[in-house]
Amino acid sequence: MSPAIRNPRVATLLVFALVVAFAGCGGSPERAVGPTRSQASVSAPPRPAVSPAGAPTPIDELCPGDAGSEPFQVVNVTTSDGVSLYAATIGRGPVGLVMANDVPHPLCEELPEARLFAGLGFRVAVFDYRDRGESGSGGSKPGRLDLDVAAAADLLIRQGSPCVALAGSYGGAAAAIVAAISMRQPPVGLVGFDPAAVRGQYIEGPFGPVGALAAAPKLRIPVLYVTLQNDRYVPLGEVRRLLQATGSATKDLVVVPNGLNGWGLLDGSSSSSRVREAVLSLLRDHATCG
Repeated sequence: MSPAIRNPRVATLLVFALVVAFAGCGGSPERAVGPTRSQASVSAPPRPAVSPAGAPTPIDELCPGDAGSEPFQVVNVTTSDGVSLYAATIGRGPVGLVMANDVPHPLCEELPEARLFAGLGFRVAVFDYRDRGESGSGGSKPGRLDLDVAAAADLLIRQGSPCVALAGSYGGAAAAIVAAISMRQPPVGLVGFDPAAVRGQYIEGPFGPVGALAAAPKLRIPVLYVTLQNDRYVPLGEVRRLLQATGSATKDLVVVPNGLNGWGLLDGSSSSSRVREAVLSLLRDHATCG
């Protein structure tokens, strides 16, 4: 996505950030542009270590359109199954937020929202999935995107955020759901934008041995799903099935009648203010430590 497309959304979200900051609450993410479904598997990974080898590419070189005064900290992280991931973090605070992008979209798409969340007091991680971007080969487990999400979450914990929430778009939401049920330290909340529920129906899938629909009954954390009513990639009925299957006591669904999809649900329609408030409510009420 070019800076010309990203920047108008950044302006909108920054205005919203100021409102939220004065209200004493907060957070909000970005937009993904294409279809995908990703799924993954369910094994309890040990805590990954930060890889000392190799100097990762600076964000300003990887994503020339990124604009912001605070630099991202880039690092190579090793997943529990030994895959080296390119990751970048920004912000400080006790609550971390992993942003799992759609597949195969680059992490550059998420940077404006990552900066926004950082400005609202979150420590945020974005990353390239295995076999994509600057990350290494997935080897015999190319579909284990859940382990990539878990590694990003653990990175935030290692950097000083004792509790972590997950947010994902399309396939990223599916990967986050599968990761959430097997992480050593469960996330404090999960937000899925146009979540891809059924395994293997979109590009570059299937991912892992289970999909979001199979993993959702094991969820016990607060969950919010947000979907475009007429999304051509993820039917509304499918998201409703996912909501019904989700085992969490606290769960909700926001349906947006029109506008942009994925992360764009936050600022690409007349319902975006309602979407942002729902996301902030989940984070404000549940993404806390202690």
